[in-house]
Amino acid sequence: MTTTPPVSDGPNAEDVEAPERRKGRYCGWTGKERFDYGAIQLRVALTKLARDPDPAARAAGVRFSAEAAELLVELATRADGQTTASKRARATADRMLARLAPKLDEFRAAQEARRP
Repeated sequence: MTTTPPVSDGPNAEDVEAPERRKGRYCGWTGKERFDYGAIQLRVALTKLARDPDPAARAAGVRFSAEAAELLVELATRADGQTTASKRARATADRMLARLAPKLDEFRAAQEARRP
């Protein structure tokens, strides 16, 4: 199965402006077609490596797979951290921690004072 990759979605990441807000159940996201194409190509390559008779090729497939999984988890975490809900939750946690930090310090000091 040979397909041509979708064209780039635009300029470098540093030059990107916020796109219009998308609504609806099937709205998709910018770059989805390119991401899907890359994911399919990666799956095909990893499948070929897994079936390769050469043990070195199969080992390389394992390394590529682990690296890809690590990268996807990192990107997903970073992307989720940019959502409004995550920012709001982080701000709430920071406020709570700021209020609790002095109380925790007092508690630790009291615990240390009780130790023989």
